Amino acid sequence: MGNANGRSTNASKKRSLARAGANVVTGDLRDRALVQRLCAENRFDAVIHLAVDWRLESPPAERTTLNVRGTQTVVTAAAAAGVPRVVVVTSAVVYGALPDNPVPLAEDAPLQAVPEGIVADLLEIERVAVDARRVHPGLDVVVVRPAALVGPGVDTLVTRHFAAPRLLCIKDSSPAWQFCHVDDLAPALEHAALGRVSGNVTCGSDGYLTQQRLQDLS
Repeated sequence: MGNANGRSTNASKKRSLARAGANVVTGDLRDRALVQRLCAENRFDAVIHLAVDWRLESPPAERTTLNVRGTQTVVTAAAAAGVPRVVVVTSAVVYGALPDNPVPLAEDAPLQAVPEGIVADLLEIERVAVDARRVHPGLDVVVVRPAALVGPGVDTLVTRHFAAPRLLCIKDSSPAWQFCHVDDLAPALEHAALGRVSGNVTCGSDGYLTQQRLQDLS
């Protein structure tokens, strides 16, 4: 389930899912007709929720309302319609970029990101997923946390970082980098929708790049 407000990152995800055979429903989560449609349609096997506003220029209050309340709306409507599974997409950034994080970071590591900007929204979406599992015990809620998304149409702080004329890095730091292409996210979401994974799962490329290797490639 997507959103019709021109968000390029979500558009890339939806195109990838459509190629994988998913039924893509586009609309505004603030329109009650969309929720009614979900309840009125023939039984869905699963709902993949993609309507998250990632735009850097979005007014924070408006973005949070769409992201958090929109997720609550989808989960509630899915439960009411008898949908067995909802897949919610957040990001691996919810783990937090702590200097003492082990590499690689375990999938079940605690969420320690600083709740600022879009990250605050993602942490709230994660909370919505936790609450949904408790309130709707018959609903399987799967949270997919992709690594930094890249690919056509993706516009995030990370992609803008690499579009800059210089590759910046904090002095004396050596970060590890991992990415997820939008075309690779689609089969991961398909796996989640089919119930082949459950709970909270991460999605990214095999291995990671050191800062030096990234600089060499750039």
